[in-house]
Amino acid sequence: MKWIYSDGGPFICVARRSATAWRGITGLSLPVQGQAYGNFDRSRLGVWGDTDYGWACFDHEPDYVHLLPGALDDALIISDLPSPLAWHPLAEHTGILVKWVGADSDEQASAHLTKLDCEDFDAPAVHFSVADELVVFDSASTLAEVDDNHLSFHLKPGRYAVASKTYSGPDIELQLMKFERVD
Repeated sequence: MKWIYSDGGPFICVARRSATAWRGITGLSLPVQGQAYGNFDRSRLGVWGDTDYGWACFDHEPDYVHLLPGALDDALIISDLPSPLAWHPLAEHTGILVKWVGADSDEQASAHLTKLDCEDFDAPAVHFSVADELVVFDSASTLAEVDDNHLSFHLKPGRYAVASKTYSGPDIELQLMKFERVD
């Protein structure tokens, strides 16, 4: 499994066509005017202010994953726990983003994923539209800056429910975010 790393902030999962516009700490590509954010007090964004990274870091939801409205495509923001992340496909149109919280090795994490009960995920799920290849990378960066430190995977275009759970066992803890097609 390929693991990617963050410098400490959250990861972003977004369609490749929108990922190329993401500006990380260098600027703002998000349409933060109007309905998506209402009368939000921007002073709550903290030191990164009105940057894409500032919006990604803002704690919109008390969960591992939350939705960030975008200009072309919505983005999923994946918790700010600075842990490695990998994609684990389950079938043609479903899979799991795996956050390595604690494990002795990649082999141990992979072995536990094969034993996973893929039906028992927390509700409610975040609903996310997929229109293009998805890429995942550190939200503080631009896609061009991350070189090979990104994931990319294809899901059939449509609407997906992304549900999360924590998997714990002896000497292992993983945060899991399952993508399941709903239409």
